[in-house]
Amino acid sequence: MHGRPDLSYERKYHCCYASRKRSQAYVHTHNDIISRYGHLMLQVESVPGVFSSALGDMGYIFRSPRLDQMMEIVQFIHATRS
Repeated sequence: MHGRPDLSYERKYHCCYASRKRSQAYVHTHNDIISRYGHLMLQVESVPGVFSSALGDMGYIFRSPRLDQMMEIVQFIHATRS
């Protein structure tokens, strides 16, 4: 009304999408991920073939109030064997 928005909000969560491809040898299994971070997962889905080249074969959407925890989860999901 007076040229200034009266909006205030609080960011409760950071959200992230991380995916995996079947062709990679991962350190942690899908069950390891769910056991450790399942309480933070919002959606875990197999990605249809037509989208998997861009989005991975398995997608994880999760959230956390802490950014450092988000990065920890991504590293856990993406850790591969050398």
